[in-house]
Amino acid sequence: AKAFAAADAMDASAMGVLQGGDVVVAGTIGDPPNGEDVWVSRFNSAGAVVWTRRIGNAAVDDDVQSMIVDSAGNVVVLATSYGGDLCDWVIKFDPDGNVLWQACYSGEHNDWAAQVVEVPGGYVIIGHLDIHAQLNRIDYEGNLVWARHIDSDGIDRDADTGRELQPDKTPYDSAFVGAAYADGEILVGGKRGLGEESDFWVTRLNSQG
Repeated sequence: AKAFAAADAMDASAMGVLQGGDVVVAGTIGDPPNGEDVWVSRFNSAGAVVWTRRIGNAAVDDDVQSMIVDSAGNVVVLATSYGGDLCDWVIKFDPDGNVLWQACYSGEHNDWAAQVVEVPGGYVIIGHLDIHAQLNRIDYEGNLVWARHIDSDGIDRDADTGRELQPDKTPYDSAFVGAAYADGEILVGGKRGLGEESDFWVTRLNSQG
């Protein structure tokens, strides 16, 4: 077991394994009043630090949500950035810790990211935008390929009568988890909430969303 500490508070959120067995850990570091940053560290098989990177903006909180090691051995970190409107912030590192690119994806309202998964030709960011479940498909260079809302029917009905139960409540949909098939199709799971009640949903999309 290894323990690691820094002058600022640290919170590990995700972990991946590189080819060869080195481990990459990503999380948040900093003091909330002064802004929290993304940190990523690579450790060898003996637990020694190979490299550490800290990236962020002063006085803005950045919260790591997900991280993957892709098929090429690059490290892809997904964070939520809280500067003004929320945005989905993706940072791609090579195995040596060099930043290959970074990009922020946002809409007209608040974005909240949950997971990044690799698909043929790039990645899909899973989360929600305002009251809609949201998927953003990007290529390996970070260019946006397509964006999709996923909504349930938005109506809470009695199972026997079909009567609308809470017509005065606004439903919302959130996506939390996903997986990719080899042909590029995407399986996504999320939640539809209405008032104090919620349901789980699963949907499957083709490679074009």
